Amino acid sequence: MKRITLYTLLAAMTLGAPLFTACDSDRDDNPILRTDATTFTVDELGTAPYVLTAEGDNQLTLSCTQPDYGFPAAVTYSVDICLNDRFEEGKTQALGEYKGHSFTLKNKDLNAAVVKLWQAENEGDYAGKDATVYFRVKARLSANNSGETTGNLVHATVRMFAIPVTVELPEAMYLVGADIGTAWSTWQPLVAVTGLPGEFWGMFYFSEGGEFKFGKFEGDWTGYGAIKSLKDEADAGVTGSDNIKVGKAGWYIVCITAKANATGDNLDYTMTFLRPEVYLIAAPNGTWGYDDAWKFTVPATRDGEFVSPALAGPDMLRIAVKAGQDWWRTEFTLKSGKEIVYRANTGVGDNLSELGPEYAASGSKGNKVYLNFANGTGSIK
Repeated sequence: MKRITLYTLLAAMTLGAPLFTACDSDRDDNPILRTDATTFTVDELGTAPYVLTAEGDNQLTLSCTQPDYGFPAAVTYSVDICLNDRFEEGKTQALGEYKGHSFTLKNKDLNAAVVKLWQAENEGDYAGKDATVYFRVKARLSANNSGETTGNLVHATVRMFAIPVTVELPEAMYLVGADIGTAWSTWQPLVAVTGLPGEFWGMFYFSEGGEFKFGKFEGDWTGYGAIKSLKDEADAGVTGSDNIKVGKAGWYIVCITAKANATGDNLDYTMTFLRPEVYLIAAPNGTWGYDDAWKFTVPATRDGEFVSPALAGPDMLRIAVKAGQDWWRTEFTLKSGKEIVYRANTGVGDNLSELGPEYAASGSKGNKVYLNFANGTGSIK
């Protein structure tokens, strides 16, 4: 009986401990845990730009007071950054977690996060450019992750450095799908954009609801989830989950650009759907650019032919698709007047006739050019 009484007393004392603490709230040696701690103060940063370097000799340090949890508890801090003070979803990057009231942000991590945010809103080279960066610091109790509170926002000017690129850009790109050659078996190569590594294009017909994937090599089943940016400039109704799905039947120019990501160790893909615009360029029409007077008609069916206006003379043909680049980057010709052959980094200085006389396609005045992109052939008649 004595043992039962003793255990009962100990249990009662243990359960009653919080009550004793609450009653002694005025004693310094019995602090009350506050999980509703008010905000804390993050020290303002300097006005001079933080010139980040890969070597890390000028790192940015954040300092703050500890939230009032009622006693000097162990606290975990997390840091988010944004290029404005709104910290909207999709425009915020998390840097990581830290201990103590003063913590130095690693240059590599900070630079990569700033570059990623900057590239989402800007084009061109970022290295050496300044960005205004806002920092949001959150605190919580390390023991049980409760009591989260947020400090005041601070900002600084950060000068970005070029991230070393370790990933290699693909030298080829393919499409495979329900409407390409033998369904889900034919890996159709795209055409390299001349002089722009990692950029490819192709002319394809898709049925309504037609699905496909892409890849850097045959058997590389890359789907919708890998696309960082999808631009449907042709109103094709492109959607997807695993496969990429085309909502509206028709011919489209599909462009795929592969670039190193913000940390330089993986690829980001941009896929663009463009209207199927094909033009005669230069001779024999005399226009060194995209002139709608020399635009091909577009067929309504998969096996139909693109047809040019009547030629103005017998000069050598120059043909290109309009894909957001200089026309010569997407130029092609008819080898021996029959086979579609693309410029695609062939190394010619001016035109494809440099590869041989059979590449100097030409026709007579009044002739038209017929192109069948489904089987890669054409004619002049």
